[in-house]
Amino acid sequence: MNLSKICGIAAGVLIAAMPVSLLPCAAAETYSYTLLDDGTASLKCEDAALVHADIPETIDGHTVTALAENCFNGCTQLETVTIPDSVTTIYSYAFQGCSMLETIAIPQAVAKIEDFAFEGCLSLQEITVADGNETYYAENGILFKDGISRTLVRYPQSKTDTSYKTPDKCGTISPWAFTDCRYLEKLEFTKVSAIGADVCMNCTALQKVTICDDVPELIGAGFAYCSSLRSVKLPERLTQIGDRCFFGDAALSEINFPAKLESVGEQAFYACVELKTLPLPKSIKTLGSESFGYSVNESGASTKIPGVVFEVDFGSAAYKYAKSNGFSYRSEAPQSLILIIVVGAVLAILMIAGVSISVKRQKAEKAAEAELLALEQRRKAHEERKRKKKEESGK
Repeated sequence: MNLSKICGIAAGVLIAAMPVSLLPCAAAETYSYTLLDDGTASLKCEDAALVHADIPETIDGHTVTALAENCFNGCTQLETVTIPDSVTTIYSYAFQGCSMLETIAIPQAVAKIEDFAFEGCLSLQEITVADGNETYYAENGILFKDGISRTLVRYPQSKTDTSYKTPDKCGTISPWAFTDCRYLEKLEFTKVSAIGADVCMNCTALQKVTICDDVPELIGAGFAYCSSLRSVKLPERLTQIGDRCFFGDAALSEINFPAKLESVGEQAFYACVELKTLPLPKSIKTLGSESFGYSVNESGASTKIPGVVFEVDFGSAAYKYAKSNGFSYRSEAPQSLILIIVVGAVLAILMIAGVSISVKRQKAEKAAEAELLALEQRRKAHEERKRKKKEESGK
């Protein structure tokens, strides 16, 4: 074997031994990529100052099929992006923080978009999906995932409509689906059966929310930091309100608490300073720390909100929470307890009356006995006097 052939084999061995998780783009250092199991590439942008992204269909001979997690994360100047038809997967946080991006077009082949892919896209106004995509579709600029129960994936953060009502065919809402929507004022969930975590967090213009009765739980900080939120209609089937669900909603003053509610998470209504009257049902079994009635003072410490009044059932978890935390409360005893108290009071009165009659009878009996004894003593004295007189006359 000649020397050149040996060198060639050695070079091939060295190249094969090199890690292939991160290889530079041949054309420019704009992108890096990871080779997937099938030999295709998962792309990542390495230029944080990129303004226009024309993603290549191939890189170093490898077909680009995925946008990696955090692909464009931090590209705050990115205004446009073109995704090639070869892409099938968009991973989490792919466009995180792309605050100048206004529109995005999803190609026909994309079959998977992970949660949070478009978080921080504060200027996003419209999402479109290519015709023929079998997994996703767009309706009025809003991204949906098709299926038996259709899922609302992402409502664009800068879509200028002020009200929105979910379509009847939409059964699920993805986590963070409405987060940071800056113009939305009224939102109605119709015929929805599941709502993901943190769904409307930081929707600062949102004023009114209506949730249909089929939703059993609100997970995480679903409506936290909605500083304009005033009115919420909770579903009748709701059993759980998650930790910090309405955290920081300073304007919230109107909300219903369903009769089937069982759990209210930690700081669920923290800093809801306008929520002064709290009619909490007896169905509640657990209340997390500072779930109601607390806010933060100027020094940053938790403090009780003045004027808060709990309307609770005697002995319930809400009653115990209000009492143990030193809040004012109004409580009505259960009918069974009222009956017991009334019956007890009647028995007590009867007992007292009985004791009084018994005492009077005893006093009367003692007085009669004393009178009889006095009469007997007088009779004996009279007999003694007669006896003495008779003896004296006989002498």
